[in-house]
Amino acid sequence: MMDVSVRFLNNNYYLLMLIFGVSVSCSEQLPSITGTTSIRMNIHTPMDWGTAADRLDESPSEIEISMAMIKSDGEIDVSFEGSIDLYSYFLGSLTPSRNVVEPDCLWQGAWWCSSELNEVVMPLCRVTLSEGSHFSNAVGNCQIKNDTRLVVTVLSPMYDHSLLWAEHVYDKNATYATGTSESLWIRSPYLQEISKPYDEDSQTALERSPLENKQINVTQSRYGDTGHLIVTGVYPDRYTLSDINCPQEGSTCQTGAYDSIVVYSFNQARDEFGNSLKVGHIVSRLTGAVMEFIGLTELSFPQTFLEDQTPRADKVPEPASIRSDWLRYPPSQQNLIELEKLEASLVSVEGVVCNFDNEYVKADFEEYGQWKVDVGQGCRNAVNIISYGQAPDFDPQAHQNEQIKIIGTLQPVNIGQFHVWIVHPRNRDDIQQ
Repeated sequence: MMDVSVRFLNNNYYLLMLIFGVSVSCSEQLPSITGTTSIRMNIHTPMDWGTAADRLDESPSEIEISMAMIKSDGEIDVSFEGSIDLYSYFLGSLTPSRNVVEPDCLWQGAWWCSSELNEVVMPLCRVTLSEGSHFSNAVGNCQIKNDTRLVVTVLSPMYDHSLLWAEHVYDKNATYATGTSESLWIRSPYLQEISKPYDEDSQTALERSPLENKQINVTQSRYGDTGHLIVTGVYPDRYTLSDINCPQEGSTCQTGAYDSIVVYSFNQARDEFGNSLKVGHIVSRLTGAVMEFIGLTELSFPQTFLEDQTPRADKVPEPASIRSDWLRYPPSQQNLIELEKLEASLVSVEGVVCNFDNEYVKADFEEYGQWKVDVGQGCRNAVNIISYGQAPDFDPQAHQNEQIKIIGTLQPVNIGQFHVWIVHPRNRDDIQQ
């Protein structure tokens, strides 16, 4: 029995030696990298970069830099000649986005709009370096100041921790070297800066957020000491938040264009400590991912921090009135933008409940739960209402052809030339007959 065990151990020993020997015989030591391995980039202006504790009030519009291609020994690779792509980096991603073609590529002021509409590289700037550190050609949002200085125009404002990103990737002899500038510390974005399009005349103005796919951190009102971030509506899977201005204690608080957003919580809206949110709660800090859903700007996967647990119903702003001419057909860009300015805001709409004998009205109600209020432009150009979740005891069919006033938050469906504007009452009291 012992002999068998010894023989078994010996056999396994030789097997392990064989495997080990084969692995050793197949190993290979590759030569060290001798060319460029990284990119060094330094900011020369602005001189003030801010700090985490003392942020810059605004993003710099121009950044002057120098650049050098660095070898593994830390020296400049004077043999390097090639094209470097530059991007700004803030809120968790590069801007412009890499390898994504926008239908309206002017929305970020891009210089590559004449490119083929397929997989193209869309850097902020593309610059040629020779002798490892000398600028010889630049295309895009940058300009060569001299052979060692480049001025980069930052078209999209940066927020929070920001920097410039450089890479040697899309070139014939790419080294895949990358590098960053020093850090810039800029204030966090306001709600308005999440919602307001770069260009209100753009064909994507109703469908895109300038900070789409960014991870944002909202910590303050754009109105300074007289401003607050207040919850204006709470729904089963989301809540609405507005940036309000309250000039004096006890005065009516107001909100401006693009000052509101939908915070999509997936289920009951709660603060960071599990407390249910209520209309009037003041938010001190909000984080999450900016996303677009059929033309509605949303903040998803949120973290919500409240100033305290006491709702301030007295600070909830008065609803903005939806004007009849904004629904006129055919829709003009100007009228659509007036509605877009109120996206996620508290609004009021007055009109007549459309008759359910109308096949168009009936079909939308049966399929989507939407009923319509004619504000003077007919039931084909009406404001849609969804109330069954918040006011299940209200039957709009029992009130067809009656005058009505609805208060709620405005949420759109904007897909190309298709535009629907939907008011969501918060409770039965928001439906006034």
